[in-house]
Amino acid sequence: MTTENDGDTDESVDRATDGGTEAAGGATAVETHEFADVQTEVDEVEFEELLEDPAYIDFLESIGQLTMPDDDVTLDELVELLPNDAVVPDGADDEAAESTATPRSKAVDAIVDALESDEVSQAQRAALREALGLESQKRTEVQLNHLKSRFLDLEAYIEAMEDFFDRNQTPLDELEDHRSAIESLEGELETLNDRLESVAQRLERVVDDRETDGDRLAELEDVLEQTRGTLQRNFTVIETELQTAKQWRTRVSDAAQASENEADGLDPVDASSDGA
Repeated sequence: MTTENDGDTDESVDRATDGGTEAAGGATAVETHEFADVQTEVDEVEFEELLEDPAYIDFLESIGQLTMPDDDVTLDELVELLPNDAVVPDGADDEAAESTATPRSKAVDAIVDALESDEVSQAQRAALREALGLESQKRTEVQLNHLKSRFLDLEAYIEAMEDFFDRNQTPLDELEDHRSAIESLEGELETLNDRLESVAQRLERVVDDRETDGDRLAELEDVLEQTRGTLQRNFTVIETELQTAKQWRTRVSDAAQASENEADGLDPVDASSDGA
């Protein structure tokens, strides 16, 4: 017995076969339809980024060929697409089932023979896949190419950062040295502050524990002022030495640069005369 689903399946197979024959004479319409399908799938991906992907551009240029080895439709795939009620029944209905299955078997055999003998073009295969509802792999390939491009960009970025740190290692080392020197100065300042606090605490204890005369208190205040003056002078000396060191470094650098310029400007004859 032939059901409505059987008729739909026969009609789908016939349309796929007839469409493949018409596509052989008019491949332009089929290729346009394929490009529209690909464009619809690509629109769902980030199109601005895909335009910068060389693999995606190559894919678009080869869209008219679509030579993908996984596009072949096997006999098992065609059988799986048939509805369940298309299976030939057993028992008393064998003759009816045989008469019903014969046209479909011939159509399926014709399609299988054409596919196995490579007599079907890529456009016909695409039309057959569309009629049978087989999912295309074009979208997956586009997404894989897009992910590959993103990973390549990330790898290039990491390599650029590694190269940057390799080329700037010396300035980074100098910066670390300056940072260590600053930390050392900060430690010295903290030590001096601790000494000041210690002197202040001693003064407070003397004032609290004893009632001394004004001379003793004035003497202690003088000691404190002298200590503060000494610390202030030490700070001034440190700042002066730092400025002197910076000026000396600048002069040495300028002198070295001038020596290099003079050495580059010497005439070979003059150089030999100087050597003599």
